[in-house]
Amino acid sequence: MVAGLWGLAAAPAARAAANPVAAAGAQPIAGPSTGLTSLNGMSIARDGTGGVVFLSQVSGAEHVFVSRLTGGVFGSPEQVDTGLSGASGQPVIAAGNNGLLLVGFINSGNLYVSQTPGASASFAAPVKLHTGAENPALQMTNWGKAYLAYTAPLGSGHYDVDAEYYDNGAWQAVSAPLNVTPGDDAGTGVGRPSVAAAGDGVGIVAWGENGHVYARRVWGTSPSVEDEQLDPPNFGGAAEVSSGTPVVSVGGDSPYPDIAYDEQLSSGPDTWNRVLMTRLIAEDVGDTVAVDNLSESTPGNAGQPAIAMSEYGRGYVLAGDDSTDQLIGMPLTNQGVPAASPAPVSQGPSTAPIAGVPAVAGTSAVVLAWEQSSGQPEVVERYTPDGTTLGAPQVLSAPGAQVQPGDGLAAAGDNGGDAAVAWVQGSNGALSLEAAQLYQPPIAGQPSVKSAYARTPTPTLRWSAGQARWGPLRYQVTLGGHVIGHTSATSLKVPEALVDGPHTWTVTTTNPAGQSATGRKSTVFVDTVPPEVSFSLSGRRRAHRRLSLHLHAVDAPAPQPGARASTVATVRIDWGDGSGLLEDSNLTRAHHVYLHRGGFRIKVAVTDRAGNRTTVTRTLRIAK
Repeated sequence: MVAGLWGLAAAPAARAAANPVAAAGAQPIAGPSTGLTSLNGMSIARDGTGGVVFLSQVSGAEHVFVSRLTGGVFGSPEQVDTGLSGASGQPVIAAGNNGLLLVGFINSGNLYVSQTPGASASFAAPVKLHTGAENPALQMTNWGKAYLAYTAPLGSGHYDVDAEYYDNGAWQAVSAPLNVTPGDDAGTGVGRPSVAAAGDGVGIVAWGENGHVYARRVWGTSPSVEDEQLDPPNFGGAAEVSSGTPVVSVGGDSPYPDIAYDEQLSSGPDTWNRVLMTRLIAEDVGDTVAVDNLSESTPGNAGQPAIAMSEYGRGYVLAGDDSTDQLIGMPLTNQGVPAASPAPVSQGPSTAPIAGVPAVAGTSAVVLAWEQSSGQPEVVERYTPDGTTLGAPQVLSAPGAQVQPGDGLAAAGDNGGDAAVAWVQGSNGALSLEAAQLYQPPIAGQPSVKSAYARTPTPTLRWSAGQARWGPLRYQVTLGGHVIGHTSATSLKVPEALVDGPHTWTVTTTNPAGQSATGRKSTVFVDTVPPEVSFSLSGRRRAHRRLSLHLHAVDAPAPQPGARASTVATVRIDWGDGSGLLEDSNLTRAHHVYLHRGGFRIKVAVTDRAGNRTTVTRTLRIAK
């Protein structure tokens, strides 16, 4: 599965995901505000950068805003449709590594994009891609290539499904419409297009046309010659009436996309709606399976298909069972093959139909989010680190938060297992956009060295930064079994003087969810006292005669209870005649022969392991 492996290489290496921990309380992104109208999407790249797109009113007209996700923090909203008159709508967003963001939207019936190449760059002014458009759908590969599909009105009630291709900062129009019959009634209503971008750079577009669902691949600006009809003429003994609302997803390999869609069936006078999924295998239409877990003998109604896949084609497909108000899910294994039968994902009562949002959060991990109503609506998530074993449901919204189910729900994750879920809550005229974040444990910061010496009683301890896609990270320093400080930096000065001697310390890295990891132990040896040094000379002080130096050097501890010294590290003797330096760590006696008469200055320098130095000098005269 080469393309899938390519997709993984675009982001930092991923650790095996575990069940993440949610930070206490949701992070407010926008509001409370009288202008906020809807949440429209969220995209997170595999390196953990991304953004949320939403609509909010400015001077009575809706405009497009984005809150960027950088280092695990959602930033202040930025308007991206500046300079355009009139209202904007239908915004879509796609994130690439290193803060790349693409935002498409409709303004005055035209398709625009605004983009930023990275977290530190501003959004560019909107660029018009197509005059007359609606229903945009956008997705980007891990390599920064993207496809934007949309419906293009042609007048007289005729429509085409068109697409644009993004690569290396530039957009190009796909060379021909994608729908089966040019100018046909394609991509409208429940036939609005959906798009997926495979890791190998190929796009797959699915859409509804004349009551059927079709798909076509796109290589850059070149659409495939063949299109595939996905909906079957009958299913489970019932005849097809029509199909629509397609959603498509793909992993690293473009030959293996999955497309889920609504299928209206009939038998005699009865009609009902189911959610089906069809796999494409290269140019062949593969098996069609039911996602909704409904009985074929006494079917109810289902809808709201949703699907997400990782680079390897692992993921989840969801459907809402309107008969029981349950969310139904079916896990997908490599290349989008169903891994198990559909089964309820939601638990507990709900008094309204449930629509779910799946999102990949690693090579196998998936987060499922939904809004359920059992009195007060609430936002719930379930997480699976291995793609099949779901954890217990967790309510993300606060009690009494007044979640607004009709105003949008979004979920996304990075390649390390972190995930975020966003929703709208509050009362009319005071809505806010909130995001709950699910964190994987950080990798601990480590002391810069295993052991170190210091000449000050208040040394500065240093360590490497902890590793996590999302922060901010905080550090707790423990010295001698006692916590001495907290910081967001990677160094800390010991606040109180230490006794001379060794001191063991550790640093603990903590993320916003309270998950922590402690690095290895390190030792700082404090020695504030320089060595004691003296020496004497013996022998005749004449040229060509041997002179002996007798050294006394000791690194005594400080006059403190329990103090220890670091011991002598080096002894250096400079005889003063340019003959070079003599160095030794255990020197107590040395000999030297002066070759000429004259005055010479002997210098003896003794340094301990902490770097304290004592220098003793003596001048002597050498006779002929």
